[in-house]
Amino acid sequence: MFILKNTKGFTLIELLIVVLLLALLSTAALSGFIGSQDAFDFFAKQKDISSTIRTIRTFAVTDKEMTSDACGEDSEASAKRYAAEITENKLTIYADTCAAGAYFLDDKDKIIKELDFSNTGHGFQVLRAGDFVEMDFPVNLAYERKTSEFSIRSSEDSVLLPKDLYKYIAIRFYETEGDLESFIVILQVSGVPENFNNLNSL
Repeated sequence: MFILKNTKGFTLIELLIVVLLLALLSTAALSGFIGSQDAFDFFAKQKDISSTIRTIRTFAVTDKEMTSDACGEDSEASAKRYAAEITENKLTIYADTCAAGAYFLDDKDKIIKELDFSNTGHGFQVLRAGDFVEMDFPVNLAYERKTSEFSIRSSEDSVLLPKDLYKYIAIRFYETEGDLESFIVILQVSGVPENFNNLNSL
């Protein structure tokens, strides 16, 4: 009988070690991929927010006509301005109609789009320039039709943020149970939203 001697191969322990190492590497790669996907989704939401605010600015600059069916016969149904209302976890853009003097969202206004993050683990803070004090919700951003004049108001009392004292606001968009955060800065002079990862450069 012919017997091979010194046959080279892997022992069972060596194979188990290789399988264990591959499993550890796969787990690390998967967790990195999931973290990257979360960050990608987060910053995609940030871009959607700034794009939504740009929409109402464009409507105001181009003098877009929009009416509401909720106005009574004695009220003018055409939009006076386009606005955004920000709460703890919601952004709503709308046409301020019915010749209303109040700037804040009511049941007669025509809602254009709503971004609701109440079930996604994301939230908002609105900070005023300079001292970065948090503004009271709801915060209203308004663009007047034709003139496209931009104004910022805080809370239902319609407290106007003075342009000479506060040059911009920073909308902080963040994960309520995570580390991701970003900022959308809006200059009062132009009303154009710009995305920032932090406020160090301001």
